[in-house]
Amino acid sequence: MPTRRIAIFRRFTGVQLAGLLMAIASLFAGAATAFAADAPAAGAKPATAKVDPARLRAILDAAPGTKRVIHAHVVDLDSGEVILDVNGAKPAWPASVAKLFTTAAAVRTFVPTMTLQTKVLVDGQRTGGAKTLALVGGGDPSLDLRELGALADAVKAAGIERVDRLLIDHTLFDDKLPAAFDEKNSDASYRAPIDALEVNGSTIAIAVRPGDKPGDPVQIEVTPMSAAVRIVDQARTGPGRKSTLAVTTRAAGKQTEVLVQGLIGVQRKVIGAGRRRVTDAGFFAGETFRAMLEARGVTVAGKTRYAAADPGWTLLTEHKSEPFDKLLAFCNKWSNNLYAETFFKLLGAKAGTTPSTAAASAAAVEATLQKVGVDPELVVIGNGSGLYHATKVPAAQVTALLRGMASAPEGERFRDTLAVAGVDGTLRGRMRGNATKGKVFAKTGTLDDVTALAGYAVGERRYAFALFFNNVAGHASRWRRVHDRFLTALLDPSASDDPPAPRPKPRRTHRSRRTRRR
Repeated sequence: MPTRRIAIFRRFTGVQLAGLLMAIASLFAGAATAFAADAPAAGAKPATAKVDPARLRAILDAAPGTKRVIHAHVVDLDSGEVILDVNGAKPAWPASVAKLFTTAAAVRTFVPTMTLQTKVLVDGQRTGGAKTLALVGGGDPSLDLRELGALADAVKAAGIERVDRLLIDHTLFDDKLPAAFDEKNSDASYRAPIDALEVNGSTIAIAVRPGDKPGDPVQIEVTPMSAAVRIVDQARTGPGRKSTLAVTTRAAGKQTEVLVQGLIGVQRKVIGAGRRRVTDAGFFAGETFRAMLEARGVTVAGKTRYAAADPGWTLLTEHKSEPFDKLLAFCNKWSNNLYAETFFKLLGAKAGTTPSTAAASAAAVEATLQKVGVDPELVVIGNGSGLYHATKVPAAQVTALLRGMASAPEGERFRDTLAVAGVDGTLRGRMRGNATKGKVFAKTGTLDDVTALAGYAVGERRYAFALFFNNVAGHASRWRRVHDRFLTALLDPSASDDPPAPRPKPRRTHRSRRTRRR
């Protein structure tokens, strides 16, 4: 991100500016605390006496909701002392905190510089054409349309203008939807299907524009468009700016059907329906690649075949993902379900199961994390992301994982994948006070009935914590604020327990309303 020169610095002398910069640096000093030790060293100082477990418990008990259930476990990493235990041994729904198990196992299994390859193989290449062209998925969740298009460009650049057979190999994984993903029949992008060959996050973008006058058909744009998508247009252009448009997607065999109904006002420019999940990720990626080839003038004969490619075929071109640790950081910092579930399946494949299955993946995670202190008898790993209610773990097992990873050789790699309070990811807008900003490294988790947070709090002492509210109802911000107050009190026992005053709402004027609509 480009930096901006702040004009106010010109008012400071060199000495004053140096002092200011030292003060800013001290704010983040806690983030640089050594992270390798877990068990207390000889002569280690005892846990900070100022931390009051009763006060921490009171903060949790003051959380809203009459039916909510608290699960909390906090451990001092330097002394090994359990600071707080509230239902810590009882299984809880972790929501996306479950990604800690998947990504910790991935950090211990894959090297940081590993890349995931999407390959184009060719068999029987001849002047102007090829007998078989194969697109082979290697489990890269980050593959986007530009990168897939570059593979199609390379085919054209190789002089291939006709393909007798296009083969799509996505056999590294099975094609089963992750456990519990069918709890809700939603077409939201966070519930996208998982495949060894994924493009554009296994989603499509939909935009609707009005016709020239009321009564005209509407214009529907789907990106990317291919034979994997079918549009059902039941919408019309209406008068003025009013819109009753409804856009939904649903399965039609392997195709994704886009159903557009209602009216869009002629004075509206466009209505975006956001990104929606596709029905079949491998079929979607394969047909999108075929459409890209045909758009570049490459003739593809017959129907696309979906089967394993011969590894002995010639490599024509390939795309390599960013280094693996960058993908892991994106997954944890932004809580991406597609990435987590893809890594989950990669772990199963690495363990030797092809196609990789959920059962093989869960077994690989449990076996890997048992070596850092997780008891596989006490955890239920249902999927890789924590979406819905497939995974159930006690808070004490989450802190066991965090403690084990803190002392493991991969400890800093793992911590660096987590969102940082007040700085980035899903915690960028939280805990921005001096006590916590840059000092809490954690994974968030949210479901309709779960608000969770787990990770590391690093100040004068280092803590591993797992905080779950189960059986909640209402907006998650109500319980997130409790977690934030809890961590502030943990890192700064002198801090007030009073919740921060709500930000005043800006006074809305006629002009501001017009601007907001625009």
